[in-house]
Amino acid sequence: MKTRNLSRSGIFFLIIVLLIGSITVLAIADNQEREIIGTGRGIQRNQFLTQEDECDCDDDCDDEGKQPVKISGAELRTMKIIDIANLWEIEASSLLNDLITNLDLKQNYTVENTIDMLRLENRFSPSQVKIIADNLKVS
Repeated sequence: MKTRNLSRSGIFFLIIVLLIGSITVLAIADNQEREIIGTGRGIQRNQFLTQEDECDCDDDCDDEGKQPVKISGAELRTMKIIDIANLWEIEASSLLNDLITNLDLKQNYTVENTIDMLRLENRFSPSQVKIIADNLKVS
């Protein structure tokens, strides 16, 4: 009888400890997620296009003092190549050719395709598109 009560008490204690531990882990994880997103190290949901005013950047401005195009990867993936070229003020066909070459794409694409369509063939980062477009802007 004592053994059965002792066993029930142990199981009850174990359940309480596991419940408290789970809640603590969830609270810590939620706090860390908020910290990452809040400090800008996480997903940038409100990062938008070009800033046309004086450059307050760290040597990443163009010759006219404008900052490079600022756009989130999520937005970039849904855009057509022609629209991306217009943002960077470069030739759409040149951007398409460089994307095909640099990202080792084999299918036929047009400037009306979105980045997500290209990513179906070869999974690449939207930041690679930004780098290619920036390089075309410089040349």
